Amino acid sequence: MSTPFALPRFAARAVASASCLLATVSMAGTINYTDPLLTSSPYIKFNNVREEWNDALNESPDPVLTPPPPSVSLFANGTGILFQPENFAKVETTSTNQFDLKSKATTLRIDAQGQSPGIDPGILGYALNDVTFTIGGDLTVWAPLSQPAQPYNSYAQANVAAQYTIVLKQVNWANVQEVTVTNSMPLELVTSSLGRSIEPTISVEAFGPGAKQFYTWNGNFVLTQSMLKSLFNITDPDQYVTEAALAFATNISVVGVYGEGYVKVNNIGVSSNSVAIQPVPEPPTVILAGLGAAAVVGSGWRRKMLKRKSNDGAVALAA
Repeated sequence: MSTPFALPRFAARAVASASCLLATVSMAGTINYTDPLLTSSPYIKFNNVREEWNDALNESPDPVLTPPPPSVSLFANGTGILFQPENFAKVETTSTNQFDLKSKATTLRIDAQGQSPGIDPGILGYALNDVTFTIGGDLTVWAPLSQPAQPYNSYAQANVAAQYTIVLKQVNWANVQEVTVTNSMPLELVTSSLGRSIEPTISVEAFGPGAKQFYTWNGNFVLTQSMLKSLFNITDPDQYVTEAALAFATNISVVGVYGEGYVKVNNIGVSSNSVAIQPVPEPPTVILAGLGAAAVVGSGWRRKMLKRKSNDGAVALAA
């Protein structure tokens, strides 16, 4: 497919540093999203929704996720927010440059809070039944040349990484000591020739001459209430995660040596549904209920025996 290829030293160092950029982004710019629907649900409210990004890394002081503004959805028992960004649409290199490296990153932060009391009588309130992170886009790598001006073939690389962070803030609507969990989000890479593959970080490359590859990629990761409990070591079956701070970080980068890399983010979103929490009966109440049931059964048994004795006596007299 290609002749032997070796990156020049400066390019090899930059390719290695591209993946490091994905994990070492410090934030500078911030924008708050204040759509009234974010805090309108009686089940799950999204508070303090904001985006953070690095001006220097992105080579721009502008937010990444907007424009256009996000769409907010109120589900039957929860809330969701979805971005279809223009400014996060791509990073791109050009095949006319000896070396090119472009990166872009952003973090979406949300405080997801289950509400209490419940809207129905007998319901204490609502816990986070699940938290879902979604993302999708496409990418291209193209290394067209075999004999560029320098003594090495053209090369292109495209990278996508996403990670979620969850900070436990409340259990059963009471503040607790905060616990933070961060994990890479599984991403699915789709191509017509190779099918589908699941990766913690997507990285594809092409070596010249004439190498061009197209991919779509997406991620949809759901954390259920039981998974949330496991993350935070909550073992009491009557305790539920009712508030958590969420962070969804996305990073894309491309590298080209007389080659072109292109990454496009089509959508990114977070949603959460609720579960209704019923009050737990106190032990004395359970005991009294049990004694009451036993008394009813015992009373019925005594009436039955008295009736049987009465009938037996009537039969004896008739005889």
